[in-house]
Amino acid sequence: MVTINDITIAHRKKAFHTDEQKTIGQQLQQAREAKGLTLEQAAILAGVTAHNIHCYEQGSPAPPDILIKLAREVYRCALHELLHGSYLYHSEMD
Repeated sequence: MVTINDITIAHRKKAFHTDEQKTIGQQLQQAREAKGLTLEQAAILAGVTAHNIHCYEQGSPAPPDILIKLAREVYRCALHELLHGSYLYHSEMD
């Protein structure tokens, strides 16, 4: 039997794992891998934990300031390129 609590839990999970967030997470992972960085290396450069990076890549919402830092300082691309999938994933660091 489905309870109100089950519905609330399902709604919260859905709210934090939207298709758009998963797409952003996939873009983050692709950019990190294209740069040849491990979770730990990306985390150090971004000033967060490897667990945070993993969560963002799995679809958890990342704070805007972290997304900006990942794009500009870690993956060296424009934020819109990273978020919208137009990032070219250059392997060299500028």
